[in-house]
Amino acid sequence: MPRVALTVQAMDKDGLLATYSAPTASAGNGSTIAHDSNKRTYLHVKNDGGVNPVIVSLLVPKTDDGLDIPDRTVSVALGTDQFIPMRENYKQTDNLDYVEYDQVTSVTVAAIIMPSV
Repeated sequence: MPRVALTVQAMDKDGLLATYSAPTASAGNGSTIAHDSNKRTYLHVKNDGGVNPVIVSLLVPKTDDGLDIPDRTVSVALGTDQFIPMRENYKQTDNLDYVEYDQVTSVTVAAIIMPSV
């Protein structure tokens, strides 16, 4: 199953009633998010009770002095949610950020861009 593109939803001065979707799990699958070089985009992950924890992997395609920079992993505990900032290191050659999830039972996600201040 291919990666699923998350639509980046813009928060404005009045806030945002975000739309969430269920991600896909397994290596090589997951989500893509349009890369934001202004660093205002966040992935909001909700773990509503399927597994504890859900491990979210943000894939890093970069190297430093010939060595791979490790992917970033974030644990989202059962019954909690987490805003994860999307950073420059996650930008792939196709100008997308790749995200993978180890479990997706009762997990929903949304990509949100915050307003500039």
